[in-house]
Amino acid sequence: MWNVALFNLQPGQVHALVIAKSHSELHYPEAPSNEHHDATSYAAYAARTGLDIASKTYVGTHYEYTVAAALAPLGFTIKRIGGRSDHGIDLLGIWAVPSALPPNKTLRVLLQCKVSSKNTAIDPKNIRELEGAFVGAPVGWRGSAGVLGLLIAQKPATRGIRDALGRSRWPMGYVSCSADGRLEQMIWNRRAEEEGLDGMGVAAQLSEDAGRENQRLVLTWKGRPHVATLPPVDDSIKWPVEEVKPAPKKTRKPRKSKAAKELESADLKPEEGIPTLAAAPTKEDVKS
Repeated sequence: MWNVALFNLQPGQVHALVIAKSHSELHYPEAPSNEHHDATSYAAYAARTGLDIASKTYVGTHYEYTVAAALAPLGFTIKRIGGRSDHGIDLLGIWAVPSALPPNKTLRVLLQCKVSSKNTAIDPKNIRELEGAFVGAPVGWRGSAGVLGLLIAQKPATRGIRDALGRSRWPMGYVSCSADGRLEQMIWNRRAEEEGLDGMGVAAQLSEDAGRENQRLVLTWKGRPHVATLPPVDDSIKWPVEEVKPAPKKTRKPRKSKAAKELESADLKPEEGIPTLAAAPTKEDVKS
């Protein structure tokens, strides 16, 4: 059972979820680099260092950041950890879903990202590699209790991948995400349901013209659309934050009356018996 449906969202049919602080005790491995933390900062880093954007390193890392950003609206908080001795794990994090067990209401997730190419085929062996990642995962994600493994690739799952997921004793799923961050498919096996996805599903939200390019994946909870309104808060993930200084307050000058403006603009010449603007008549002058 893959829990995949297709329908149009109607106004008022959204289950909102406000996600509280969760899994702050998890300790994430150090990132491979402190020079970048998302696709934008990585592109700037490549331009600054002269990194070839056609290289496997750049394409793979950029795709990992793209996947993390694409999954964020579904309630994922993900950190890139890919590097040496990562046991094939590219991303680690948590996924907040209403089906997860309390008190955290989140699943821990580990992700492997595969970039498609002419020489790279995504097949059942990648599912077996993902199974091994459960054993070699960092503390906090090791084992299968409350942990979900996801294989991310740029093409929809083949029948072989579906069958391999169905046979696996590990809670796993498959996500198809394009190079530009468009989610096209999301499936998981029954073990994933047992570990916290029971009642969750995936649907396609269609635009008015029902065109394929204008549809996106959304989550469902007990058959109804579900949207995470806030990303999970995790103190152990700290991104570089640019300090924003408040703009200086503008001081308003007092408004001048219409008469004062007319006097300022008037071209008056001092004449005998007529006071100038710089020497207005006083009370003594008036009395005299």
